[in-house]
Amino acid sequence: MVYFIAYLIGGIHSGVLISKFLKINDPRNAGSKNVGATNMWRLHGWQLGMTTFFFDVLKIFIINVIGYYYFHHGKFNVLLMSLGTLGHLFPIQNPYKGGKGIACTIMLLFLYNYFLFLTAITSWLISYKFTNTSGISASIAMFMCFVCSFLYPINMDIACIQIILILCLFKHRINIIDAFTEFQSN
Repeated sequence: MVYFIAYLIGGIHSGVLISKFLKINDPRNAGSKNVGATNMWRLHGWQLGMTTFFFDVLKIFIINVIGYYYFHHGKFNVLLMSLGTLGHLFPIQNPYKGGKGIACTIMLLFLYNYFLFLTAITSWLISYKFTNTSGISASIAMFMCFVCSFLYPINMDIACIQIILILCLFKHRINIIDAFTEFQSN
C-alpha cells in the first residue's frame, strides 16, 4: 500500500495546483505544456517557477519521511522515492501530461548520494552556461549522473536511480532531438 501511496503523491503536480489556486494559465495548456518548474517560470515568472520546484522537491522528501516511518530503517526509501518520481513522470490520472522529473530526481539524488547529486547540479550549471537552455542542461545532467552511477555496485537502489534517469532522458527526448537538429544546422 505504501508503494502505491508514494506513486500517488508523485502524481500531484505542484504547477497545476498552483495555477488552479491562483486562477492562472494551467501549465498543461500553455507554453511547453509541461507541469514543471521551467514552464511555470516561463509562464508566470521566477517566483512561481521556484515555488513549483520547491513543492515538487518537497513531495519526494515527504515520501522519504513516510518510508522511514513505515519501514523504520529506510531500506526501501530509494524505491519509494523512485515510485514517487515515476508518479510525477507518468501520473495515473493523466499519463500523457506528467512532468519531466528533474526536481523529483534532484531530491532523490540529494537524499541518496551526494556525489550523484553534485554531479547533477555541476553538470546542469556548466551546460546551462554554454547552452542557456534548461531542458538541454537537465538532459546533460541526467546523462552524467547515469554514467557516474556505474561507479557504484549494482543493487536495487542504483538500479532504481538508473531507471529514473533513463526515464527523465526519455521525457526530454524532444529537447535532445531539437538540440542535435540545431547543432547540425550550424
